[in-house]
Amino acid sequence: MQPLSQPVQQLLFRMRGYESREAPPEDSEIIVEEHRTANPAAALYENLRYMVDYQEEHAVRRSAIERILRRSILIERKTLDARVLLSELVEGGYLPRSGATKGVARKITETINKAARIEPHLGGSAQLRRAVISFVASEIETVLAPREHLLDDAVVQAFYQTVEPRIQGHEFEKDHLDVQVRCACRRALLGSDDASLSYALWLLYVPQWKEESGDFEAVAAKIPAIISTIRMNVGSTVQWQIVQKLKKECIYFRIIRELVQRDGSLSIDVLGDPKKMEAATTAFLAEKYAQENDKARSSGTRAVWYLLFTKIFLALVIELPYERYVLGGVSPIPLVVNILFHPLLLFGLTLEVVSLGGANTEAILRGLHVVLYGRDTQPVEIYRRIRFAKTFAALYAVVALGVFGAILAVLQALSFNIVSMVLFYFFFFFVSYFTFRIRYNANRWKVISDGTFPAMVNLLAVPVVRTGHWLSRKFATVNIFIFILDFIIETPFRHMLSFWNQFVRYLRDNVADVR
Repeated sequence: MQPLSQPVQQLLFRMRGYESREAPPEDSEIIVEEHRTANPAAALYENLRYMVDYQEEHAVRRSAIERILRRSILIERKTLDARVLLSELVEGGYLPRSGATKGVARKITETINKAARIEPHLGGSAQLRRAVISFVASEIETVLAPREHLLDDAVVQAFYQTVEPRIQGHEFEKDHLDVQVRCACRRALLGSDDASLSYALWLLYVPQWKEESGDFEAVAAKIPAIISTIRMNVGSTVQWQIVQKLKKECIYFRIIRELVQRDGSLSIDVLGDPKKMEAATTAFLAEKYAQENDKARSSGTRAVWYLLFTKIFLALVIELPYERYVLGGVSPIPLVVNILFHPLLLFGLTLEVVSLGGANTEAILRGLHVVLYGRDTQPVEIYRRIRFAKTFAALYAVVALGVFGAILAVLQALSFNIVSMVLFYFFFFFVSYFTFRIRYNANRWKVISDGTFPAMVNLLAVPVVRTGHWLSRKFATVNIFIFILDFIIETPFRHMLSFWNQFVRYLRDNVADVR
């Protein structure tokens, strides 16, 4: 056996402590009934919403929990019952019925009660209230999958302890840089979105939140400032600079996470033996390469349908009326191009994701040896200002103008009008960013560098992808379909399902009386 590094040893120790706990027998009682009619209807609704609201797959359930909380607290103006929440999650297909137990309901109730205790300290601010609802949704997600989230936290901590001594940023305050390193570790390792990252920082600044009888009086006056600090840290670009420089180390710890998830604390037998570790890692990566390719294609297909649905709607509502009633005639080529080009582009770019091979696996094994059994002392420099920043900015502007100008020339040649051009650019940016995210996730296990030609293509794509990223952040809440579903359809639909479930229960009780 080879001695493991201290952070990895602590990771395995935390998992061993969790596995030694036993839940009380009464906590395993299932409290949600199975409704054969209502469940398919609810699942169909959730699938429809899932199709028109593009989310990363790991964030879908957390997003659904937050949506249910907001509907109950902000729209219906009532405290959400844990059983109702679990019932909706089971009906929507977000949670197996076996996971809706009495113990889970009790923990969810405790979390909701904490939010009720902290609400008087928010000063009636709707913005702060929404932030706390988001924290509650994140905590409920951890209640539904406790082992997975404990493992995530333990691996992130081991990752942080391994890389933090190497991070050097003399231009930054120590505390700010430390928080950014923590954010970068979560972004890189778990793919955390802003909501999940905000919750992690909330626990860092308000540790008493995790206590069942947490005393919030001590921090009550600081809550607005704490939430403001969290938003500032989550929005900082420093963490993304760190993410880029820790890409390889992130892959090594992602593999460690997968092996520990499979074997628990017993994974020490594999991780502590270099030969067993290499064999397990090679087998795991071969399977993962195939899975990531399939996942990239399925994500691309789902995004294509979402995009096509949106484009047809906009063509009927904006483009066609504008051409007919303002321009006095319909130009079929721009209309067809605007409907079909972006979905086909997205489909084509996600279809040709290249599978990784043996050279990449060998590079990963070398890196794992350093992380598990050695110590990497090479410093990672983080800068507030980059040398020749103005020169690089000028070159970037030239590349951006060249790319956007070339697109404009093609659109003018196809007789696009101003509305068609705006829609084309808008969706071109979005598609480019979606494609980048899908391909980036497909290459999550890649440590070998690209060649010269792919690097040049990526350089030309940078202005488009960055613009798409900016638009996706600015317009994340502007989705007419989601507005209709959340504020017009969902509340009466849920009331209808609740009425139907009670009616079915009434019929069952009456049949039992007759017998």
